[in-house]
Amino acid sequence: TIQAVGPAPIAYESVHLANWPKKKELSEEEQELLKDMALVRARASTSMAKRKEANIPVRQPLWELKIKDKELEGKEELLQILREELNVKKVVVDASLTEDVVLNTEITEELRSEGLVRGSERIMQGLRKEEGLKVGQWISPTYLVADPDWAKAIEKIDKNKTYVSEIFRADNENDPRLKDAKEVELDGKKGKISLAKVDISVVAKAEVKMSGKVIRKDGRTEELESKKSSSWISKMLGR
Repeated sequence: TIQAVGPAPIAYESVHLANWPKKKELSEEEQELLKDMALVRARASTSMAKRKEANIPVRQPLWELKIKDKELEGKEELLQILREELNVKKVVVDASLTEDVVLNTEITEELRSEGLVRGSERIMQGLRKEEGLKVGQWISPTYLVADPDWAKAIEKIDKNKTYVSEIFRADNENDPRLKDAKEVELDGKKGKISLAKVDISVVAKAEVKMSGKVIRKDGRTEELESKKSSSWISKMLGR
């Protein structure tokens, strides 16, 4: 039998009648972490300002950020925060810097392509929100854009993240699939995208046929060793 040691806690009728909690002294490790986090926030703020000066949106990945703070060297979790916050591929500590941060703003074709993909995903998520679609509701978008690089980026979007089954490119503005299409813009270029709702059972059959995967009712995919019967698929979908 386990028994409580010490006096039982007092149950106050209101929190306003309770005593103030006793102040707990922070350990040296906790104090160091707070200082490091303050430093990370400061470097993130400065780097964001440099992005703004260069007119580069956060969705556009950049290759490298250099910081002069040797105290952050080797602290991978903190450097990861900077990478994610600033959308850079790597963060390098260089104590020889004369500035607090140096942000490499050169955008290679590879980085530009990745930025277009992210921008396209953001647009797709925005259109989903406008249509009132819930997480897990699948869509099949049709798009019409003139820029070939943007077209390639749309084809590369993360279908699982955006709940997209198939992507279609319209032949022209009179394509019937563009009915109720919305005007969209990315990096000064304009286009049109329409969304069609897709029944998840249709998505599942397509995935089984194409890649040996089935999409469960909760939206997760499951690998298949071989093609399964339609009754098995229905069971997986909860139908």
